[in-house]
Amino acid sequence: MLEMQYDHHMKTITINVSEPVYAEYRRAARAMGRPTSELIREAMEAYRRSHLAPNADLRQFQPVSLGGVLRPLSADDDLLDEMLDER
Repeated sequence: MLEMQYDHHMKTITINVSEPVYAEYRRAARAMGRPTSELIREAMEAYRRSHLAPNADLRQFQPVSLGGVLRPLSADDDLLDEMLDER
């Protein structure tokens, strides 16, 4: 299996952030033993995926439990007719 090497296609950029935000990233990076730039790249990628990525694929979403069944459907519960009812 081939691993993607991100550093082959990296673009060096300059961004302006507030001192408190940058300090928070530095503290988190230090606590994780990782470079601050890596955390910022991950944050940018997460933003890109959630806000900028066109044509989001439903397969990328994880299922979420919405709780148990409120009441089982009976033979009289024909929801399809209600959904297709053209009024």
